[in-house]
Amino acid sequence: MSRQFVIIPAEAFFDAELSSLQLKVLGALGYHADRAGWCWPGNQTMADLIGCSQGAVSKAISALEASGYLTVIRNKRKGNRYQVIFDRPLASSDIPEGITDIPAEGITDIPPCRNKNENKNENNEQDTQVREAVEIYNFHSIETGWPAVRIVSDPRKKKLLSRLADIGGLDAWREAIARASRSPFLRGETSREGWKANLDFFLQQSSMIKLIEGHYDDNRGNDGGGASGRSNNRGYGHKSNNFLNAVADAAEELNYSGARS
Repeated sequence: MSRQFVIIPAEAFFDAELSSLQLKVLGALGYHADRAGWCWPGNQTMADLIGCSQGAVSKAISALEASGYLTVIRNKRKGNRYQVIFDRPLASSDIPEGITDIPAEGITDIPPCRNKNENKNENNEQDTQVREAVEIYNFHSIETGWPAVRIVSDPRKKKLLSRLADIGGLDAWREAIARASRSPFLRGETSREGWKANLDFFLQQSSMIKLIEGHYDDNRGNDGGGASGRSNNRGYGHKSNNFLNAVADAAEELNYSGARS
């Protein structure tokens, strides 16, 4: 069998009035049911699955219908359709005192169960993306002097996956980190205190946006503004532009230091 689980009402599992055969028939229906509880297996199919006669299956279905665990739409030509009632409306005596927001119709939509293999494949894909992204950063850390990453904690992994989603995947990350490696500011060449970027800096959404938009690009010697994202007013002259860029770089360092503390 490809499916490894069945869904039946929890109330039925603990119902002492249901026989073991009736519970098995309900389980066989739950095995074939979709997320809304609908299914249409034949009596012979269920009999073979459970190991009983078709007559015993028919009697169990009638009992389950009478108990309110099953809705049956009978059609002699096309075959019967069944709906397993996952959540039946609660009687007033079953509602705990003080609870007033339970809908009278009960819960009508059951979220789909994800296959374990699907979760495992998704986790493997995410782990691969994180590992490759860290390898890209560590490769550039050799020439830039950035601190190499040794431990990828869960918070780091979560942030890294978010940044990859923001910018469009590993190729965009590779381009962004290569761009950062050419930035004198991010390499620490303009800092008097020896500050330089690290992985946690790049994992900040605001830092990554500025990096992608060119705010950290090397614009020394370019009086026309360029890709750095800072506006150079020609009326100030070249020396004033350098001064303003230095002030902006210092402010960037202070903002990042404050965020870390």
